[in-house]
Amino acid sequence: MENIQVIKTNGAFQKNLENGEKAVCYQSLDCSVDKFDLSLAENSKLELLTFNNGNIASVDLKANLKKGAHLVIYNMVISGKNVSINEQITLEDETAKAEVLNVCLGYNEAKIDSLIHIYHNFKATESDLETYAIALDNAVLTLDNNATIKNGCHKSIAHQKAKGLNLSANSTIKAQPNLYIDEYDVEASHSASVGNINKDELFYLMSRGLPEAEARKIVVLGFINPLVDKISSSYDNEIEEIKQGILKEFSEKLK
Repeated sequence: MENIQVIKTNGAFQKNLENGEKAVCYQSLDCSVDKFDLSLAENSKLELLTFNNGNIASVDLKANLKKGAHLVIYNMVISGKNVSINEQITLEDETAKAEVLNVCLGYNEAKIDSLIHIYHNFKATESDLETYAIALDNAVLTLDNNATIKNGCHKSIAHQKAKGLNLSANSTIKAQPNLYIDEYDVEASHSASVGNINKDELFYLMSRGLPEAEARKIVVLGFINPLVDKISSSYDNEIEEIKQGILKEFSEKLK
């Protein structure tokens, strides 16, 4: 049985897992955490949800994973203010694995900078980094995704994906995927795409009688909902409320 914890304190959050321990930590919607320090011992697993609605200007996360450890992170950012995200994840021993999903929505004059770097420091390590961005008004979002596989870290796997959706002529999304590979016997890939709302989907909904604003909202929520649905919520009723609260925040900003 996983150790379930809803984070309700402000400031720094630290989590150290012992060998084989499993934990689920979800940040409450009304608390502000600006620093995460994570340490995963052998064969442990941590699932972490972070949430920033603009009340924190800078968030730093550092994680170290030992042999067979598994880290899953969901970063949810909805902000009309400047936000800087800096995450460093180090895979220190074989079969350590990190999965990161970032969903960022910027509006007003927000400048959101997301810098994530995953270091493969041992053979047979694995990472999967996905970042999705939505920009409204005059927001500028920068997605700086990085993975480093050092020499000698053969059989390692590193995948990246970045996708952006611009909803305004004045908004900007910059996708910067980077792979630093110093070993031949690895599997690595990255992809990045930034575009506007799908006009065919918009036309279809409007042809069914929906106003343009409502049709745009449905299309964008169709982009967001599958991502938020990836967040596990079967552990606890309070965690399900947090997940639904995040969806509500996204929906309200799209009005």
